[in-house]
Amino acid sequence: MLVLESTLIVGQVTNILPVIRAKTAFRNRIFQPEVTRRSKERKHIFILSHFKYKECVKFVPDPNKPPGPDGHISCYCGELDFKHQKYENIVSDDDKDKWTESIDIRIIGPTNAFGQIKFSDSSTQKPTEFVRISDEDSLQDVMILIRDYWKMMEPEKTNILILFFPTISTQGLVQAARSTKAWIVTSGLSLGIVRVVGNALQDQNFYFDKWKPSDSLLCLGIAPWGYVLNRETLISENHTTPVRYEVSDFIATGSPVSLNENHTHYIFVDEGRRLRYGGSKSAEFRAKLEKQIALPVELGGFDIPVVLVIVEGGHDVFIDAKNSITEHVPVVICSGTGRAADILTLAFEYRSKNDEFDGFSEMEVMHLRRKLQSVSGTPPKVDAALKMIEFIVRNKNLITTFDMNTSNDLDLAILFSLIKTSSDLEKQLKLAFTWKRSDIAREKIFQQGKQLKQGVLESFMLEALKCDELDFVKVFLHNGVTMKTFLTVDRLRILYNDSIRRDGLIKCLRKHKLLHSPTSVVYNNVSDENTCQYTRKLRLSTIHKLLFIMLGSFENALYVVDNEDMASKTNGLDGVNRATFSSPFQELFLWAILHQRQQMALYFWERSDNALILALIGCCLYSNMIKSLPSYDTEAKALYESYMKEFEMIATRLLEKCYETSEELTLNLLEKETHIWGHFNCLRLAAQSVRRKFISSTACQDSLYYAWASLRHIPCAFSYTLLFETYPNKISIHEAFVIGYFVAMLIDMIQQILFYIYAFNVVM
Repeated sequence: MLVLESTLIVGQVTNILPVIRAKTAFRNRIFQPEVTRRSKERKHIFILSHFKYKECVKFVPDPNKPPGPDGHISCYCGELDFKHQKYENIVSDDDKDKWTESIDIRIIGPTNAFGQIKFSDSSTQKPTEFVRISDEDSLQDVMILIRDYWKMMEPEKTNILILFFPTISTQGLVQAARSTKAWIVTSGLSLGIVRVVGNALQDQNFYFDKWKPSDSLLCLGIAPWGYVLNRETLISENHTTPVRYEVSDFIATGSPVSLNENHTHYIFVDEGRRLRYGGSKSAEFRAKLEKQIALPVELGGFDIPVVLVIVEGGHDVFIDAKNSITEHVPVVICSGTGRAADILTLAFEYRSKNDEFDGFSEMEVMHLRRKLQSVSGTPPKVDAALKMIEFIVRNKNLITTFDMNTSNDLDLAILFSLIKTSSDLEKQLKLAFTWKRSDIAREKIFQQGKQLKQGVLESFMLEALKCDELDFVKVFLHNGVTMKTFLTVDRLRILYNDSIRRDGLIKCLRKHKLLHSPTSVVYNNVSDENTCQYTRKLRLSTIHKLLFIMLGSFENALYVVDNEDMASKTNGLDGVNRATFSSPFQELFLWAILHQRQQMALYFWERSDNALILALIGCCLYSNMIKSLPSYDTEAKALYESYMKEFEMIATRLLEKCYETSEELTLNLLEKETHIWGHFNCLRLAAQSVRRKFISSTACQDSLYYAWASLRHIPCAFSYTLLFETYPNKISIHEAFVIGYFVAMLIDMIQQILFYIYAFNVVM
């Protein structure tokens, strides 16, 4: 009666799942707009109370700048007369002809340009967040804006910040950014390499779903406010409606430049000067922000590694590189891209001739000067560039050169630059893991002769298993992780709960009614119940029940004791959590199969005991998992079948190899019953999963023949299903002969029995 009642409740639960999802979606539609409105209000209040803007408060003509073709003259601040802000009530007549930057450029008030930009020629792109700030505003306030209001750290923290400054293919950059979920930081203006990068990022399909951003790449532009074309259109009193911005392809020396529409966020640094790009304080502010982002969290940073990538570029690149080196930000120079990048590459080659560097030789200086004339122009700028270059290349550990003409692995060059600047082995390993470069971990990091603490290495192993990084699992096992001590009950439970791609496991649990009630389920505002998250953690006792149902029998005491009753007791699971398994690779094999990680399962199978029976266990599990799939999911069904066939082929080849070595031992291996699998033997497991190729092998046929001939009893030597079930393929000619053989043998036995009965009656 209790069982029937339980079944009824589960059935009722299944019926109300759509109702719960509908209510959740309705509630979100009602309350989400209000939540969004309040969130925007808090963001606006924060921006207005923490960020300012600057203006020049006095117009004084600059005699060094001749009037333009239209007759307009420029102020010392750089602004043209007809656009200059006039604050006559602030300026006195006594000093109207004197202009001093520190006096005449002032903070006027709270910023008047922030919100969202809607680019006119981009109908499908999401609005771009932007803010105009003063170069004197607090870096910490900018960090709070990025983290709490722009939410650039969501849905997960980025792993690296790539600075890209001034054409070439950006495949390496996009690959590096995509693989590491990087932020890309540029000058934000649509010129040179920034335009190329922006167009490459456009292919990543930046878009918003109804309430939250997608997993697209984030591109932050940090630009000087005074050099933005049509910047006045960004000033608005209504900060809730996106301002419209017209992108322009017009570029002229000394003229403002249009924004690039393929950025997700903009910070406009206002120093009060106008129409100046090179040497603007936005570059200094950007360098300080980079350093702040790279600081540990306890020091107010995000603990995100930062790297500057230099491709081509003009005189401004030397300024950006100098600022980055000053803040100890590593620099990757892409040689072969021309102009500033090639000059820096040449200078670094000169510097690398000797370990100690006291400056360039006269010949080297002459050579560099000749090349700088086409980049920096005037002799004073060439002299300034030489000084900056000498400062840039002095620290070898901060410089990495990369030849764009011979390799496409820009992401690898970026990783090398970060590893070179870090002496912490754990940070180096974290970088290699983030970039999914097990070869770097194996060949570079672990070859340094340093040792990681066992606990640190085990935490990396746990992450590698959860993220399905088999190559890293191999590296960690080779460099000190012992699976016998690593795999505890607690860690195996974590693997079943926190691993990526759990859809197959969830479907099996749901089919066998082993999931918790819907009151413990949180739906992510979607209609597909397969994407739901379960707030209650799975216990190994639940996995034990699942394996028992799927295999017909399964015994493991450590699975059984990990249950809710024990967890509810004070210190109930303390001892159990630390317990280890006698066959850790076998437990990981089962975990990998249930998560459809075939390569991981094969690797653990190779290191497990009872290889033959374990391969057939894999067949049984996949066979049962196929039955858990909906009828329309033909792709997953075909995938599971291919996995099952692979294990059957392995088991068959292994059996044949054993039979060639020793027939007697192989027959004993086939017929041996294993306690953990409910006293099943290989023949019964093969029959259960309908593995006809395995059964038709010579060893199995001999075992079955001896069983019939000697009338020995072998549990489930073959079954009705084995003989007549044609799923999933048609019966081959070879299999037809095998079935015919069994039928003939059965007829022969019946004839013998009838003969003995007839003979007995005759005698009587």
